[in-house]
Amino acid sequence: MPKRLRPFQVVAPPAKRQHGPATAWSCLRYVAEIAPSMPGQTIALANQRDQALIWKAAAVHPMQALENEYQGIVHDAVRGIVDPDQRKEVESRAMGEFFLFDAGPPRLLGVPRGGEYRGERFPIMEDRLRHARKALRPLAESIQAQADPEDVRRSLLLVLREFDVVLGSFFTIPGSGRWGAPILDTAIREFAGLDRRIRRAANWQQFEAAWKQLDTGSAALEETFEKSVSAVQMFYAIEGFYLFRLLVRYRIESSEIIRSGDATAASKQLTKLIANGHPWLSTWLRDKLLELNALMQIVDPSGNTLFFLKGGRAIKYLEGQPQTGENDWDTQIVINPNLPAAQWYQLFQDIQNAVLLALQGFKRELYVLMQHEATTFQDELDTVALPAPVVVDPGPQPLDPDTPVADDEQIAERYRMNCKAELIDVGLPRNDTVEAMEQWAQLNGKLLIAADGMPYPGYLYYINEYLMLVREVFTGLSPSMGKAPARIERLYTILTLPDAGLEAAIQEERHHIPADLLAQSLAAIDQVHDLAVKRALICILSQFCRAYALDLDPNLAACFDGLFAGNLGNAAELAQYPADLNDAIRGYAQWRPAYRLLSDAVGYAQWISKAMSAHFEARGKFMEEQQALIGKFIQSIYAASVFSPGEELEAQIAVTGSLAAFLHADYTKFPRPGELQPVDVASLRIYAYNPEANPAIVMQLVAPLVTEYLDEYPGTFVEVAPMDPAGPLRLFWPSEVEIKPFKYAPLVITIGVARPGIWPLLAYIWDHPTLGLRDLIMEYRGRSAAVEEFGARARLKETTAALTEILLRAENPEPPPAPFGRHLMISSAAMAIGPKADYPASYYQDGTAYKITMTGNREALRQALTLPRSDQDRTLDLLVLNQDHGGIVGGAGQFGQWSAADLQTYLVEPMRRSGLRARILVLDFCVSTALLPTFAALCAEDGVLYSNVYSITEVIMTRDLWGRIKDDLAARDRNAIRAEINDEMTVITRGVTGLSHLPEVQHSTQEEIAGYLVRNPGDLDAVSAFFTFWEIGQIFYTAYGNSQTIWGQLRALIFSTLPGNIGPAERAILGYVPAQFANFNRDQVQAMVTARAVQILTAPQYQIERPPPANATFQQLWLHFNPYRCNVLALFTGLARCPTPFTVYDSGDQSLTLDTDLSAAPVPAPVAARINVVHHMSSQDVDEVLDILQSQAGQAVVQQLDPQVNYLQQ
Repeated sequence: MPKRLRPFQVVAPPAKRQHGPATAWSCLRYVAEIAPSMPGQTIALANQRDQALIWKAAAVHPMQALENEYQGIVHDAVRGIVDPDQRKEVESRAMGEFFLFDAGPPRLLGVPRGGEYRGERFPIMEDRLRHARKALRPLAESIQAQADPEDVRRSLLLVLREFDVVLGSFFTIPGSGRWGAPILDTAIREFAGLDRRIRRAANWQQFEAAWKQLDTGSAALEETFEKSVSAVQMFYAIEGFYLFRLLVRYRIESSEIIRSGDATAASKQLTKLIANGHPWLSTWLRDKLLELNALMQIVDPSGNTLFFLKGGRAIKYLEGQPQTGENDWDTQIVINPNLPAAQWYQLFQDIQNAVLLALQGFKRELYVLMQHEATTFQDELDTVALPAPVVVDPGPQPLDPDTPVADDEQIAERYRMNCKAELIDVGLPRNDTVEAMEQWAQLNGKLLIAADGMPYPGYLYYINEYLMLVREVFTGLSPSMGKAPARIERLYTILTLPDAGLEAAIQEERHHIPADLLAQSLAAIDQVHDLAVKRALICILSQFCRAYALDLDPNLAACFDGLFAGNLGNAAELAQYPADLNDAIRGYAQWRPAYRLLSDAVGYAQWISKAMSAHFEARGKFMEEQQALIGKFIQSIYAASVFSPGEELEAQIAVTGSLAAFLHADYTKFPRPGELQPVDVASLRIYAYNPEANPAIVMQLVAPLVTEYLDEYPGTFVEVAPMDPAGPLRLFWPSEVEIKPFKYAPLVITIGVARPGIWPLLAYIWDHPTLGLRDLIMEYRGRSAAVEEFGARARLKETTAALTEILLRAENPEPPPAPFGRHLMISSAAMAIGPKADYPASYYQDGTAYKITMTGNREALRQALTLPRSDQDRTLDLLVLNQDHGGIVGGAGQFGQWSAADLQTYLVEPMRRSGLRARILVLDFCVSTALLPTFAALCAEDGVLYSNVYSITEVIMTRDLWGRIKDDLAARDRNAIRAEINDEMTVITRGVTGLSHLPEVQHSTQEEIAGYLVRNPGDLDAVSAFFTFWEIGQIFYTAYGNSQTIWGQLRALIFSTLPGNIGPAERAILGYVPAQFANFNRDQVQAMVTARAVQILTAPQYQIERPPPANATFQQLWLHFNPYRCNVLALFTGLARCPTPFTVYDSGDQSLTLDTDLSAAPVPAPVAARINVVHHMSSQDVDEVLDILQSQAGQAVVQQLDPQVNYLQQ
């Protein structure tokens, strides 16, 4: 069962310690020791194995082109989740239903095992070593057999040559051959002069000596790979990009559950300690990136690949201070997304293979370098200034796994989670991503080259990036609000760098702003005195101009010009600062008034964006009102002979853009049309099959058709001559109309020519030739990449996501709704209890496994629980909420990541409005009584609600219990269902009593047991079952049928147990264990043990009554028996009862039944000590739950407490 939430905690790094001789490994372990970590957690150096992380096809095959329903299922699971960590977790869980996530050794793409790559059969050095070692082994037999000496000589030389190649690959730093390195020194020593000795070998003893040297030296090489100081990781499992890394692997170990946030925090600290403060390492890492850059130019001489440094270190290059860069070296590779797919993927294959081999080479170099610099490294770590410890909110903890009972001691569970120190990151956006399109457009031909040769992005790249980050802050949705002041400072610094290149870049941006259309705005910006603010406003205005295509819509441009210029003077008042941002600014010691001017400008941009967004919503309504008129024009143009299908001409016209998105959504009945970009203009595009087609000539085909239409229907639209012969042709509304907050004649139709070579599939929707979904999605991705204005880009991306969902749903319609059942399980996707708390197979087989999964997507849960109005009685007989951990945060209950308020809004209220109530409701997780005020509203008038008041390791609604009540559910026998649940709680409660005494009892000596029986002679059967019978069963379970081992251990048990401590049943069993093994009948004794186990599990006097599975093996029987050992301990009459963790709420009289010992806070000290053995915070749980029940919300639900002495244990 769940554990509580841990409080906020801080851990300071340990003090400096004395060292032995420095090695690379000792330094890396020293890093682990001094890195700050959470309480109870330790960081350890991990095995540095290389890995490729990848999704492997399981449920579907890559060639099943139409079998892609899984995409819709996964998209549904993450829809609406904003938090990136939560989205990643939910997406991975959903993907895991169809694919296997696997980690294995990295491989070269397109190269079979043992195949040649660029003339080499084994370019991966570990493969080369493994193959050579394999070839060496049979040579020992050849030498022993005294085979042909020349064949042996030749083979030994070939193997040595391979080993020399592997050894030499470690010493590629100039001069490093003189350094030596631990373990490698053995190989160097063994291989030195060996070539000459093999060539001169004159007898078999000399051959054998050479073979031994080869074996010893190559074993040292093998050990070196096993004890490497870094690892290469190749990530292929991320949706948007590939990621290749050189890193140092660590792991966190703890006796408590470890959160992913703990691993992230640890990784940051480890990276700081290794990547910073070591000039020898920084220089080497920089040089490796320069090698990667040169390698990319060799791999792709065509110029279709970009390589550049990014992140914080790139900014330091931009600022002219590369030596002050910190943390990992973050880089990016971008392959031209405009290449044909086959060419793109071939280039990707070449690049990834080159990067893999390069990173593995760097890994080998680093081994030698770090060993050589170990003393320096150690001294630097001693003096490095550690960052201040970070206050960490542990958040809700997942459930503990079931404690194994296969030993006579309860061994503390150790949890592990990987973390790392990052050295080099190489990202590569996937072919069809917005990021690939955007970065190629922004950086191709525009990278700056530092004096040392390092390529990095220019000024506009980082200005736009930081504008985006700060714009996100003003939405109030930024996950990094605390970083905002530092980012504003960084943006200000970049905008004021004394570099002529910066001013040239700003002037280039100004050049993109049509001065004749936005004269007022440019004049207003020119009046700004602060240089950084002025430059930022120029970039912001340029973004708006491109986002709204103001050069095509001069009437809108005039309105925008007035809005922007007219309000710029009030930017400080119009910028709406979120409270968290103001708090962050107040706490930032380096804040300057000038930074406020800049943040005001960015906040003003957000205000403009919101105003324009509202305008486009209104414009969308205007366009909708004119749909019939616009549609008539489109149909007329399409019906013209030049585009008529009957003419079979190699040109076609189609609706694209926002109108196409609207048509697809309307046709497929998309349920959330608000996620689409409003229709701002009806865009038509002409596609010519001939890749050599001249756009200007193609445009001449349609121009007469437009003129004819306007002549036939005068006054419908006003045509404006194209600015370019190649188009686009523009049609405006004939008069000014009020579209808040403006009044103007809007652009309503554009007709342009697509770039040559595109021949898309079209759809015909409501008499409109419409661009097909796939091509429309690609169009929106391209627009998203080209638009940098934060608000417009967000809307374009949202539209892209909606169109993607429409595409998936169009190809794979949703199944019809399932029939309405009378029981329901709502399970967290965390599956914290696992299969044990799921339905048994019989429910799935007959279609009665009614279940809703809470994926973390709150809106999706609300929709799933929102039913149409109906007069049908929707009262459930049983409702269960399970599969996550509970806790108390801020004086209210919590279920996983769902607060009480979340549960009220997205679960309780939708169910209540849908008429869903439950006669029996089970909140099957720890401390769930804290949520009683929330869930009581779902109880029917005569309903009951079962919950937990403190943490235990068991759940009520197990697979076994679901099986027992299946017929009762079918018969809707509520009383029978309640009786089974009450019985289950009683059995669990007795086990809890036993568990609370287990630490003090399980290691009792024979004398202590005898003394207990003197005081409690009636307990002999229970005592013997707990101690002696359990030992007997363990012997049979652990010996796996080894009769002699079983006999020997049973004989030892007889001699080590006092006769008075053995009950009649166990005495009978041991009586069949003879003094001689030859007379031992194992099967006979095992049958007696089986019968005794079944008796304890089923006979009423043992108060368990949980028979084992039919036809179970002894191993299965014992696994079933072991969890009930604590129930046997609870039979000891001399032990105090432990209060039950369960409470039962009756909605009829609004009473809550619970154990008397837990009915008042604070819990009495003896009781607190007892329940805290079960879980160390149980007494605090109870006190906090009682406080909640005494609150206004609690008292509105619970009118009276009904305390019961030894509740569920009479």
